[in-house]
Amino acid sequence: MSESFEEQASRISTEILGPNASAVDQTGEIPAAHLDALAAAGLYGTVLNAPPASFPRVVESLAEGCLSTAFVWLQHHSLVGRLADPSRGTNLPTTLRDDLLTGETRAGIVQAGLLPGDPLLTATPSGDGSWRLDGFSPWCTGWGMVNELLVAARVKGAPECVGLLKSVGLWDGFVARRERAGEENGRQREGDARERCGHAGGCSGAEPVGVPTSTPA
Repeated sequence: MSESFEEQASRISTEILGPNASAVDQTGEIPAAHLDALAAAGLYGTVLNAPPASFPRVVESLAEGCLSTAFVWLQHHSLVGRLADPSRGTNLPTTLRDDLLTGETRAGIVQAGLLPGDPLLTATPSGDGSWRLDGFSPWCTGWGMVNELLVAARVKGAPECVGLLKSVGLWDGFVARRERAGEENGRQREGDARERCGHAGGCSGAEPVGVPTSTPA
């Protein structure tokens, strides 16, 4: 008899995540084996494939083992959850949808467009159905561990945000500046990040994965 989603999460939390949690807290680095174990157990598609009541219990089990691992894994579901809404995820290629559910492709999030005040990251329609991104984000969940980014960017010249999908490997301007951003005690210094990332030339080809939403004041 195969394990349930909850049983697999509990086992992985106890056998893999928990014993390494202190090291993750000290180094700020999540072992690839943590995320690989979650993918091998089919947990990257939990929000769609498991019974609704199971998802919060899976989150709880993983968080008890290693909160950092659980957080990065949970942000992947920000994109996976959209696949259940026909109005938000139907334009994703079938192969990408399948890979997101198996964990072959892993997603993180960039929410700079949701921050109040002057927009840090803007999106402009390119005329071919894609969008151009300009600006920077002071934070990206899962950086270095994900293939795709769910990006919330402010629509240029409009008081709304749009959800976009961007492949990490194609965001060259952002990547180059992000890698040069200074670090202090294992954490990126926001001031240095703003200086180095704030003048990014932008990138094109971001694909829409959601409808525009209102932005905070």
